[in-house]
Amino acid sequence: MLEILIAVAIIAVILGMALLNYSSILPNFKANSAMDQLLYQLRSARERAIAHRREVQVQFVGTNQLTITEIWLIGTAPPATTVSFEGGAQYLVFPSVPDIPAPFNFGNTAPIYFGGLSGGPPLMKFTTNGAFIDGGNTIVNGAVFIGIPG
Repeated sequence: MLEILIAVAIIAVILGMALLNYSSILPNFKANSAMDQLLYQLRSARERAIAHRREVQVQFVGTNQLTITEIWLIGTAPPATTVSFEGGAQYLVFPSVPDIPAPFNFGNTAPIYFGGLSGGPPLMKFTTNGAFIDGGNTIVNGAVFIGIPG
């Protein structure tokens, strides 16, 4: 009987330690999920541009949405796809988090920073060869910061 009581006590201590760590793990999990969602959507947009031989426009909307639209010159384009990030994730800059290392140090002045512009150029799209360009057909690089406020 004593052995069972000791085993239950050990299990209770381990369970208590796990529950204490759960509150710090959950926000990280949600933020990583949103980052994976963003990467999946951007990769999907690029693949769609290449596979369908159509330019695909990318718009960062509001604080937590991404809209992807195929650009058709002839015919009816499929409807735009708008995705909202899960778990309360938003485009957000954390002042204590540095930008990516040099030589691509874009600066984290804004959560969306492409082509040297906070918020990015008004028009950004993937071409049929997979390049990411602005409205002037110039290749753009940038960074997107996602986080959960609080």
